[in-house]
Amino acid sequence: MYLPYVRGKQYELIALRELVPAISATNTVSPIIEPVKRSTSTLLKTLQALAQGKVNFTLVINPREGELINRPNDILQVIQALNGYANFQIGVIVTTEQRVREEIQYLNEQNLQGHRYTLIHNVDLTDTSPLEEFANAFNVQYNVINYGKIRGRRYHRNFPAETLITLEDQFNEQQKNADYLNHPEERFSEEHQYYQQDGYIGFSDFATIGGSFSEGGFLPYAVVIHLTFLRDESIFVRHFVSDSNDDNANVPGKFAEALQHLVEWLNGNNHFKSYAVEEFRQLHEQEHYPGLGSIKKLSLKHHIELIIHLMAN
Repeated sequence: MYLPYVRGKQYELIALRELVPAISATNTVSPIIEPVKRSTSTLLKTLQALAQGKVNFTLVINPREGELINRPNDILQVIQALNGYANFQIGVIVTTEQRVREEIQYLNEQNLQGHRYTLIHNVDLTDTSPLEEFANAFNVQYNVINYGKIRGRRYHRNFPAETLITLEDQFNEQQKNADYLNHPEERFSEEHQYYQQDGYIGFSDFATIGGSFSEGGFLPYAVVIHLTFLRDESIFVRHFVSDSNDDNANVPGKFAEALQHLVEWLNGNNHFKSYAVEEFRQLHEQEHYPGLGSIKKLSLKHHIELIIHLMAN
């Protein structure tokens, strides 16, 4: 099972919404969504689309990034607006023993005992008794072990094997987009091959977005398109970077340069043809710039499509 971890930025939510037909056709994908925007209209629209497609997902109720920190009631209102849809988990990010006990109290006060839960472990607690209290009070479907935060590789042994998900940030993020010129191609992940052998029922990653969070909002000096692909049963990622990177003028022109590199690479290689790749080709043919968010959206869509393809074969 694959649980892509996304933040609730607009382009990430739209990517999930557009992927509903592909995800609903398989039982191997269950997105984890950490909402980060105060306005929850796009979030609700996406969750309603997932519900209509009978897609399982996890919605984090205590995000640690963005505008909804310490605003669980806003997220609870979104859950209530799903009108009884039950094929999802409420996600709880584990940080400290005290915070776990506070979450237990809040969830009990809101009468949320009947839901399934996903615990996302962002710290290896020395005292796991609050987690035992949580498991006794609620139905924990998944324990997601974030190995970008957890130091002990045996920490997962504290939890039932049938709940274990491994989470790792496989994306090697550079400080500046132009820096990807020095790393045109990198190994991304082999988790789809080995997660079961390592004792997990599923795996998770941050796709080609990466685990670090930023609000964005600035014009880049370089435009880059990230695309994952399969080589010798391992997943690699290739970075297609614009050429004119001395200033932040003419971003559409920079995108055209990066897109030209992508299309030339696609034409010279027989790689998985996702719907997202076809959208990139259409943008090239139409000479159209869709905006920076749409570029990330297509990269994310392609990665999830690739995982679906790999797990079906």
